[in-house]
Amino acid sequence: MLSNDNNPYDAPGDLPDVTARPAPYDENLPGCILENALELVFSTDSRGVFTYVNHRAALLGRNPEDLVGESVFSLLVECEDVEALEHAYLSRSKKSLEVGMDTASGDTLLMSLNLVPMCSKDGFRGFIGVGRDVTEKRAAEAGVRQAERLASLGELVSGVAHEINNKLMPILAYSELLQLPERGEKELAMIKAISDSASGAKNVVESLLRFARQVSPRMTPVELCGIIREVTGTFSHRLTTCGVQLELDVPDNDVMLMADRHQLKQVFTNMVQNSCQAMEKAGGTLSVKVRATGDGYTEAEFSDTGPGIPKKYISSVFDPFFTTREVGGGSGLGLSLSYGIVKAHGGDIAVSSETGGARFTVRLPSCLPHHDHSGSHARVQARPVNAAGIKKVLLVEDEYIQLELLCELMTKKGYDVVAATSGEEAIRRIVEDGCDLMVTDIKMPGMDGVRLLNWVKDNVPSLKGRVVVTTGDTYNPALIEYLESEELTVLTKPYDIRNLLAVIDEGFRPGRPT
Repeated sequence: MLSNDNNPYDAPGDLPDVTARPAPYDENLPGCILENALELVFSTDSRGVFTYVNHRAALLGRNPEDLVGESVFSLLVECEDVEALEHAYLSRSKKSLEVGMDTASGDTLLMSLNLVPMCSKDGFRGFIGVGRDVTEKRAAEAGVRQAERLASLGELVSGVAHEINNKLMPILAYSELLQLPERGEKELAMIKAISDSASGAKNVVESLLRFARQVSPRMTPVELCGIIREVTGTFSHRLTTCGVQLELDVPDNDVMLMADRHQLKQVFTNMVQNSCQAMEKAGGTLSVKVRATGDGYTEAEFSDTGPGIPKKYISSVFDPFFTTREVGGGSGLGLSLSYGIVKAHGGDIAVSSETGGARFTVRLPSCLPHHDHSGSHARVQARPVNAAGIKKVLLVEDEYIQLELLCELMTKKGYDVVAATSGEEAIRRIVEDGCDLMVTDIKMPGMDGVRLLNWVKDNVPSLKGRVVVTTGDTYNPALIEYLESEELTVLTKPYDIRNLLAVIDEGFRPGRPT
């Protein structure tokens, strides 16, 4: 053990006296602590006027001396926050609350305030407060909650879409078969209406699946300003009709990004469409700005002079199916889909609103490394399967109507058809009867299509190259990976029957090289 002069103590008697009286109290210590605190520390009188503010007034872009004498209420942004703080002053008790505070630059910080009342024999004198900036923390938490909501809803949507696709399949197929030349014009028109309605439902399901299983962007070099000009040009007539003036502030030299052109166009279309709907009654101005932020990102800002978004709805605008419009005015999926697309591009999307307008800011990386991010759905395509002449076809499908339809079609085409409604029954058919080609569904009770395909791979390897998979769940990442690794031919339900016949006719033509 060393003494104060770094020399060792010679004996226990040389040790310092720990019972010695401590140094005198430093009266400057409290002020030193307050001025070096990481949080905003302040005091107010009973009316809410600042009487002391430490150096962390810099959080708000202010000097402490500028805030002293000013009312804390003047910094609050929302009426709800003013009411909450007024309640604290009326109750004169300890309070913890989160409020939006205006900064000198015009931004808003979300501050967590802990207030402790100061009282004397004369009564309530005001509050001592500690404020912490929780803006980024709350934004991160909101992002996690959003991701969790999207993930859970995605599972639900995917399952529902699969079931709807199964029901659409026979409607589309039979309406197609019924459109024969010998039928009357009126009958053909009615059949076509059925087919068109089913096709419309199919498109809705596809939109739900795109939302549920966000398709990875297909990255290519794109011109950001060119896409924005294209989208706003598409809306030019509608903007004029609604009395909306468009103000474009984009660079003359286009900004190049690595992005999915179609997906970005979808995002910007949602932005412009939302502004149009917000101003369609009273008109206004839509401003679109593109700017580089200097930190490796480019921002596209869409702001309008519509009625704005109430604060209570701000945190929900990116939630799936959330909408403030009347019934039939929108599905509430546009902004959720945009949120997922921007996040998949490594960017961010933010919303702010004041009285008389809303502002959406899409933030995208200015430069991304090029990878082949072809969409998951696009990668699962119908590949011609190489095999010699086909006579016997095994159809595996648990939906009876679909199975009956396929049996009828394949029989008419001259194939010897064997049917099975489960993976177990399919194996029995293969063992007992054999087959030259198998068309199988994936989702089935009991042994599903994946387990059936693995059995075929292990026990009848010659049949593996003669398999056509049909499924309505090509947005399932695990299933996509499996189908790609096995290099299987895949048709997405509900598919056009002619596509199935074409795959078989082209892919199984006798003598085709393997």
